[in-house]
Amino acid sequence: PEEEVNQRLSQLQRLKATIVYPFLLNIFEDCYMYHKIDVQMICKTLDVILSYVMRRLLCEMPTNALNKVFASMSNDIKRYHDDTLSDKVTRVLAGKKGKAIFPNDVLLREKLLLRNSYKFLHIKYVLEQIECRQGKEVVSFDKLTIEHIMPQTLTAKWNIDLGKKATEIYEKYIHCIGNLTLTGYNLEMSNHNFEEKKKIYENSNIYISKEIAKMDSWGEKEIVKRSEWLIKEIASIWKCPDIINLNESAIDTRTEFDITD
Repeated sequence: PEEEVNQRLSQLQRLKATIVYPFLLNIFEDCYMYHKIDVQMICKTLDVILSYVMRRLLCEMPTNALNKVFASMSNDIKRYHDDTLSDKVTRVLAGKKGKAIFPNDVLLREKLLLRNSYKFLHIKYVLEQIECRQGKEVVSFDKLTIEHIMPQTLTAKWNIDLGKKATEIYEKYIHCIGNLTLTGYNLEMSNHNFEEKKKIYENSNIYISKEIAKMDSWGEKEIVKRSEWLIKEIASIWKCPDIINLNESAIDTRTEFDITD
């Protein structure tokens, strides 16, 4: 009956994260049947799970690794008696290593800066969520598509504007998240040069596209700068709990010794 719960369930459904459903049945039973936990705690717990699932998808981590994670979650959380449900789930996920790890902010940035985001199944959803976060106005996303700011086919004008390293910049950044945006004018913009595209971006009611029009040119520096901004937004939407950021940095810097040492 709660809309705030339904919103989170819709997100899990859109990500096709069916692997978490058996565990959710357990906690929903505790909430709605036995009243051991309240709806706010359900929401907090769902937020942790959503962040875990989305960050792993963004970092191209295997989904089959989650089978064991959520199959044993109900038993694993019993180890932490005094914590709230969301804290218990966080602590279990913080302890995961290898293929089941919870990606922290450093890993998320590292993976997203250069991965092919255009081929990411949920990239439109990610950009939609960033747009919603800006809170400027309500946008209908149904008819919007993903647009490459630096186009997939470079014209002679684009080659000149990108400079001597045009081919290198194209190959490195064409499908980078910083070079992607949402638009309803994909066909109209096509392979137009940046000056022509700017005119369309200026009149857009989509904040993440309108902001591009503030740039004087579009090349490596601008793409990287926009990527960094989008990644910060992603890290804020799908938050990494503090305990996980601290945990992973501690592990990364630890020196290991053999037993004979």
